[in-house]
Amino acid sequence: MHTSLAVLGAVFCTGVGAQEIKVPVSADTSLFANNPGNNLGASDSLAVGATGKGLPARGLVRVDLAGKVPEGSTVLAARLELSVVRVPPGDEASGLLVHRMLKDWTEGNGTGTLGRPAVAGEATWAHQRHPDGGWAAPGGVPGQEFVAAPSGGTTMNALGRYLIEGPGLVADVQAWLADPLSNRGWMLVSDKEATKLTARRIGSKESVNPADAPVLVLTLGTAGGPRISRFGFKEGRFELGFRAEAGNIYAVEYNLLGPGGVGWRTLTNVIAKLAPLEVTVVDPLLGGAGGQRFYRVADVGDVD
Repeated sequence: MHTSLAVLGAVFCTGVGAQEIKVPVSADTSLFANNPGNNLGASDSLAVGATGKGLPARGLVRVDLAGKVPEGSTVLAARLELSVVRVPPGDEASGLLVHRMLKDWTEGNGTGTLGRPAVAGEATWAHQRHPDGGWAAPGGVPGQEFVAAPSGGTTMNALGRYLIEGPGLVADVQAWLADPLSNRGWMLVSDKEATKLTARRIGSKESVNPADAPVLVLTLGTAGGPRISRFGFKEGRFELGFRAEAGNIYAVEYNLLGPGGVGWRTLTNVIAKLAPLEVTVVDPLLGGAGGQRFYRVADVGDVD
C-alpha cells in the first residue's frame, strides 16, 4: 500500500489503511466568450472548447474540503470525475486540461445554456467578479489567474464519464488542506479552444442526471505508515530519508509533474531484514534539471 508522498521535498505526509471518499463539487460555472457578460453559475452543464463561431469557453470548478477529509489523513491519490453530456458535430477528440486557479471567483446563479446577464459579484468571461473585478485578460491569463502547467488532463471524444488523475491533483489537494484559503479550485480548458466546433458540455453540479455531476475522489491513508522524514538538495542531487522497520520491504518511487508524468517509477528498493534502518536515498536522475518530481515510499511486502 502506498503510504508516503513528497513534492520535491516541499510536502511530506504519512498514511496507512487506505480508504476512498467522494467529495462533490461545491461550485462550478462557465466563462463563455460568446456572451462575455453572462453568468452560467446555475446552468446544468459547463461549456469547454470553441463554439461554431470559434469563440472559446472554459469551466471553473471548486471543491470544499472543509470537514470532508479526516484529520491526520494523507492524500494518496486524487481524481476528478466528469461527464461529457453533449458533443459537437463531428465529435472531434480534444484534450481537457485542469489548471489550478490562483484567483478567487464567484459561481453566480445564471441559468440556461447561454446564462443570463451577470449581477454584481458573479464570474463571467469578462470579469472575475462583475462588474469591477476584471481578469487580466478576458477568460483569465496563464500564470496570473491560473497555473500555466496543467495539474492533469484527459482526452474527450464521445459521451460518457471521464477521469482526470495524477500527482498534480494530489499536490493541489494537499496544498488546499494545508492552507484552505488557497483553495480557488480548477479551470477546465480545452487544448482545441482555438478550433471551431470543439465545444463540449460537461455535467455540472446542477446536472439533470445527478450521476453526471462532477466529483473529486480521494484515496486517503491514516497515520502510522512509513514517513519521508527529511529531504533536500545536496551537490545538485535530491535526497530523502525515512525509517525502514525491521522485516519490511519498501519501494521508493518518483513521478514527473506535467506532460512528462508517465506514471510512478521505482527509484530503488530497500529491505530491512533484522533491524530498523534510517535510510537515505539519493536521486541521481534529477541532476540539475528543472521542473518538479513527486516522491513516495511504498511498503510493498515482508521479508521472508
